[in-house]
Amino acid sequence: MVNHVLKSIYTAVPKTGSSSLTEHFLANGWERPISRYHVTISEVSNVFLKQSLNYESYFKFAFVRNPWCRCLSSFFWFKKRGELPKFMEFNDFLFLYFKKPDNLQNYGLFVQKMTPQLDWISKNSKIELDFVGRFENLQNDFDFVCSQIHAPIVKLPKLNSTHHKHYSHYYNRKTRDIVYHIYKEEINYFNYEFES
Repeated sequence: MVNHVLKSIYTAVPKTGSSSLTEHFLANGWERPISRYHVTISEVSNVFLKQSLNYESYFKFAFVRNPWCRCLSSFFWFKKRGELPKFMEFNDFLFLYFKKPDNLQNYGLFVQKMTPQLDWISKNSKIELDFVGRFENLQNDFDFVCSQIHAPIVKLPKLNSTHHKHYSHYYNRKTRDIVYHIYKEEINYFNYEFES
């Protein structure tokens, strides 16, 4: 999402409050630089380059989420949309997605929602943002962004959320380790931990 008046770029990382943020931004004059809902910062940078816009002068931000929580939220989102069998359990889903992805229908949608967060916000293996907020502190970090870009501070709507117990209730040792292995770089970079 881009706002040329506020000279700001928002990278909508899937399952980090992006529906609420995108809805707010679209209602307030922001636009999509590419006609897709989720676009990497690298793709936005390329659009700016093609349009001869000064990418470096824009305030760039995104939000991230604890990867264990994000995987669980993705699972419930897929189930809500009918992308997974109703009887499928979370641990089976993780094993299927990470170990046998050819068995999933609509695999591209799964890839989009489950791609490591650093891939959305990095260009040439370097984070390209001025601020990375956290889903766990969404409203406060959104307020900070608003103060940086001189936009009114408003309460964000809660859209597209899933309802479930704390993510730790759904993991076993094996699936906890699978997620750690897949998302190790962002877990370490953002100091996330598996919370009980």
